[in-house]
Amino acid sequence: MEKNRFIQIIHQRKYKNLISGLVKKNTYCLDIGFGYGYLKPLVESLGANYLGIDPRNDGAVEYAKKYYGKKGFIHGYFPEANPLTKKELHDGVIISLTTLDEVTDQNSFLKEINKLCSESTKVYIAVRNSDWVFFRKKRLKTIDGDEINDYGLEEYKKKFNENGFDILRIDKSSRPILTSFTYNGLKSLIIVLIDKILSTERSYMLGFLLKIKN
Repeated sequence: MEKNRFIQIIHQRKYKNLISGLVKKNTYCLDIGFGYGYLKPLVESLGANYLGIDPRNDGAVEYAKKYYGKKGFIHGYFPEANPLTKKELHDGVIISLTTLDEVTDQNSFLKEINKLCSESTKVYIAVRNSDWVFFRKKRLKTIDGDEINDYGLEEYKKKFNENGFDILRIDKSSRPILTSFTYNGLKSLIIVLIDKILSTERSYMLGFLLKIKN
């Protein structure tokens, strides 16, 4: 788990600009699938209220509570474990990073998020992109061994539209070099370097800034 202290710095630098552009003071940020809790200190530094939900049993939840405090983290599934209401998320933001692609019923997941949104609520969802050069159709695992849904940019655009969201912005990003090396060593590092050369239009990650349709 100690390597996560190094990964923390990388992730927080990566998410700092994203968070500062979405989070408003005295509002709520709902983080669905908080992982190791890296977003919490960033959100709170902007004067917003943080609440994270995550069902994992691999030590991530315990890590988050150890380093960032027990308050604000809920071990459970969304939407069942979510205590926040649509009223509380007015002017707030709902964030889900690399969680949707691991959800079996994505439509139900998105509909539950939609129920929590007012016109002033922003939603930011990041997913792994199956159009990435090292993903293969019908291959249901990443190079890390994580199971994913086999969708790319166009499939996700259609899915968000069908579940009542307008897309305000699409972000594309490659796999972080230092993160890849720390997790998986030289093999992963080589793959990422090739990815950066050959796959600029087929990014590893896709980020969607959404709002509900009028």
